[in-house]
Amino acid sequence: MQKPCLVKQVVASLAILALPGITVVGTGSSTGEVRAVVVRVTATGLTEGSGLLARIRAAGVEDAALDQEPAMVLVHGHLTEVTRADVEAVSQAARDYDKSHAPAPHAQVSFYGMAEDCPAIEQRARRAALEDARRRAAEIVAWDNVRLGDVIADVEAGGCQRPCPFGGMFLVDTSTMTMRVGVEETMTFAIAK
Repeated sequence: MQKPCLVKQVVASLAILALPGITVVGTGSSTGEVRAVVVRVTATGLTEGSGLLARIRAAGVEDAALDQEPAMVLVHGHLTEVTRADVEAVSQAARDYDKSHAPAPHAQVSFYGMAEDCPAIEQRARRAALEDARRRAAEIVAWDNVRLGDVIADVEAGGCQRPCPFGGMFLVDTSTMTMRVGVEETMTFAIAK
């Protein structure tokens, strides 16, 4: 699925290499609070997941649904107006399920930020990456006693990618209830004498 994006980025990067001027890479990241999360609970070594589904629903994931594959179960859903207590309740439900079915299964819980929370965080990360690129370019040209001209090319990587299944984006840091978005800007500046 990501091959076309990678091919476009490689082609764009090769095009930048042929441009006159100075090319630098700026990086930036930003974190932001999440209001809602996608919940994913995967359990390996399990062939029937209705018991796990019931526990996750009881922990507050009202729209929890079940997908079963051979030797693996996936429970997924959403939590809105989420708090640390909410994510702890879901995590505890999975741990309790594990204990009551030891030695198998092993349920792993992941929380992902929602796509609608990403653009504002991405914009802050983009600004930081652009500023970083400009700073790096200015440091380099200062050594050659020339000035930076206009930006003649810019290729961006990272940022808000296509959501994963069920609408999730980046993993949520459950200790702070935030997700981090990173952006990379490869910029080519003209050189002004």
